[in-house]
Amino acid sequence: MDFDGDGQRDIWNSPVDAIGSIANYFRQHGWVHGDDVVVPATLAPGADVAALVADKFNLHYTVADLKARGVMPLGPVADNVPAVLVPLETSPGVTEYWLGLNNFYVITRYNKSTLYAKVAQEIALEMKARYLAETAAPQAESR
Repeated sequence: MDFDGDGQRDIWNSPVDAIGSIANYFRQHGWVHGDDVVVPATLAPGADVAALVADKFNLHYTVADLKARGVMPLGPVADNVPAVLVPLETSPGVTEYWLGLNNFYVITRYNKSTLYAKVAQEIALEMKARYLAETAAPQAESR
């Protein structure tokens, strides 16, 4: 999409068009502004991880379903929210568990990699934090 207003759709030479086009794709595929992408989770002993992650790209369960199967969210999320269990190996032999929510699902429509989706979320959070810090700094200086 032409997001920089120059009359050209150019994702190769215009970062604004590239980012805007990705945002448009996300919106068209169900992105919900302000919703979480993932929520950290922990597993109860004996939770059948293999069965829960067999179809890691689809939201077949609700948070309540996952809780009943031994997956506990470590952040606030309603029981009726569709979710998927996402195991991510963060270092050799160390796995973190996350609940992938609707916006996680949307990212994996763009790039079918759970690792890509998690990294995209982390980069977005860092960018947001830096933006908020930069916009707050001039206000603090003017006091």
